[in-house]
Amino acid sequence: MLELEHLSEEIERPVPIKIETYGFDLGTGLPRHSDYRNLPYIWRGGFYHMDEAAVRSKLDSSTLIIGNVRETVPAFLAMFQPPPIGFVAFDMDYLVDTGRLDTFQRSSYWFLPRLFFCFDDVVGCDWQVHSEYTGELLAIREFNEMHTD
Repeated sequence: MLELEHLSEEIERPVPIKIETYGFDLGTGLPRHSDYRNLPYIWRGGFYHMDEAAVRSKLDSSTLIIGNVRETVPAFLAMFQPPPIGFVAFDMDYLVDTGRLDTFQRSSYWFLPRLFFCFDDVVGCDWQVHSEYTGELLAIREFNEMHTD
């Protein structure tokens, strides 16, 4: 989020637009899971626990929203009515959470004409063995199979 803030400032300087940055995190680290498609040989419950106060103290203009994305993202879109979304970075790790791609089936009102996604868990070293049958790659494949556009 810090890098997104920095990039937003760089873009806003010469271009007359305002960029808002929002981050969503469980805060307590990854939940426990038993589904092999969540890559249990890579991700474990409790990984990536956040020191929320430390993170918030470093943010200048971003908004950090704590909670499960299954609830916080739909509530965010319904309540806050953000400006149109143009970029989404997924660092969800698990298939079940990345499966929130269904959020992007909403009205095009929420999105710029071209929406860019960044998925961080689609490549890695040999021991991670990412594939289109697990994790983020499976969520992407399932979404694309359901949407011809």
